[in-house]
Amino acid sequence: MKKFKDFILSFILPRKMYRHHNMKFIYALFIFILSAFVILFSVNLSVKRFMRKNIGTPRFAEMQYEKTASVTFPKYKIVQSENGGYYLDCDEPGTNGVDSYHNVVHTQLVGKRQNQKKILDVTTVFIEDMDLFKTDGSETLNIDQNIFHLENYLNQPIQDNCEYVLYIFTKKSFYYCYNLGKVKNAKGDFIDAPTYQYAYQYDDSGAYRYFLPKDSSELVYDETYQTWDVTLWSVETAEGEKSTLQDASGKTITVTSSRKHQENLRYALRGGEYIYNNIVDIDELGKSDAIINLGDNSNLPEVLAELYEVMVIADAQIQKSMYGLIAMIVNVLVPLLWVLITWLMSRHFAMNKFREYYAICAITYLSTSVIGCILGFFIEFTKLMLIVLIIELIYYIFVTFRINTDPSLLDQNPKDNDKQPPIDQPVLQKPKLKFKEIKSDDAYQVE
Repeated sequence: MKKFKDFILSFILPRKMYRHHNMKFIYALFIFILSAFVILFSVNLSVKRFMRKNIGTPRFAEMQYEKTASVTFPKYKIVQSENGGYYLDCDEPGTNGVDSYHNVVHTQLVGKRQNQKKILDVTTVFIEDMDLFKTDGSETLNIDQNIFHLENYLNQPIQDNCEYVLYIFTKKSFYYCYNLGKVKNAKGDFIDAPTYQYAYQYDDSGAYRYFLPKDSSELVYDETYQTWDVTLWSVETAEGEKSTLQDASGKTITVTSSRKHQENLRYALRGGEYIYNNIVDIDELGKSDAIINLGDNSNLPEVLAELYEVMVIADAQIQKSMYGLIAMIVNVLVPLLWVLITWLMSRHFAMNKFREYYAICAITYLSTSVIGCILGFFIEFTKLMLIVLIIELIYYIFVTFRINTDPSLLDQNPKDNDKQPPIDQPVLQKPKLKFKEIKSDDAYQVE
């Protein structure tokens, strides 16, 4: 029992860890990999919960949503092509020929919960022939404004007690945007969500570009979305600049410089892209009568809630792969740098071999990975890895310091620790040989 207790303590107490200092390099490497999997255990279990926090959505489980008007969605399905890829196939006749169905479906739902009332504005766009993954330049990457004016939609003012949901279905992917890409800050004001920070046009230095209208011909007001059409503005200027012009009716208008979204749809809604090939439940999504298909379901809130779960699962799968790669880098490659530095700076102490420092570092990582595993249930991965990395570094430095300053270990290996004899020990002097000549008849003797 005592041996087992000592063995367990050798993974926790610094100076007891020294028993592992001669561990083979391959075993230490295995422990580093194992520690990464220990952390990923809790991360993978909680990733869906964090994705639900990151992807904005109406509270379908809390609000009872009802339609304000009857709405009809086109019949469609997601089918698999001969080369294995998936694509959108609308059963409705195309507007410009075969497989070119274009349509915008807009409706509003009223949500009620006790004394609360909320409007859910739902816009769904279908552009069947829009392939954003072609590389031959034969396809445009921005939506035709005659079909749907994305810029004006995203720039419309958010109404009180109203939430906005946008879905854009293209040939090989669909795009999602909640509340026009805005979130509330601590003051209650709407600001750009972090996911959409690169959704706007910017210059080579990474600064946002701002525009103003050159004359009244570019001053067009969109009544549908109650906003100015900034896509027409052509004069590039600085943030906060103003321009006073007369509109078509002769009224004097003062406008402030504004940003423009990226023309490429993939960048304009880059935080909400879902490629059909990457969706786990794509076969279920592909059925025209599936619960997550808008075309054949009258219960729109239920369909939207199920589509949201599809996005959560898809994002979770992508994040798991990314988290696994990052965890391996942090737990396998980063320790090499730390071990190299400490070895070069501490070669004249109790430990003097690179392999010893690497082995001790592996033990410290295994201990701290248990802490990381527990924290992984409560902290998002990006913050978690930073915290764990700091804990691992501090703990490793503390452990190596305790081992290298252990007097008993220093006494065991004096030759390894210092080439000079200890200061408090006398230096042994070899006696000098004295030669004495003894005369003899046949030889000399030395005494």
